[in-house]
Amino acid sequence: PQKTLSLRALNALREYPWPGNVRELEHALEHAFVLARSEEIGEQDLPFVSASHHSVAPPSSGEPTSGTTPSFDASAEGCNDLPYSEAKRRAMLAFDESYVKATLDRADGNVSSAARLAGLDRSNFRRLIKKSKSPL
Repeated sequence: PQKTLSLRALNALREYPWPGNVRELEHALEHAFVLARSEEIGEQDLPFVSASHHSVAPPSSGEPTSGTTPSFDASAEGCNDLPYSEAKRRAMLAFDESYVKATLDRADGNVSSAARLAGLDRSNFRRLIKKSKSPL
């Protein structure tokens, strides 16, 4: 299907410093194309925008609404009282767990489809699943 970029998404792409190479831009656009829920790719669909907004208020019911990605707040994970390396490790594990769950939910539990959505091959996505289930 054909999709268009919103003006805000285009501006975000222009303003982002792109510390990587052109492959990072390509990956960001592919990511946004796959994750966009409408025919227009919005600013919120860009991976570098959604990564910078990781502390989002939860829905009023306490449960993520259908189709939304669960978010986490590193400070809520008790990371502020830990040394940097341990806080980072725990935050990354919490992110991995949240990302894997949301991606598998979007793919209706199909690991191969979820791997495609994540831009990973199936074996690497299965490793990520295993890693995300490890205790903090």
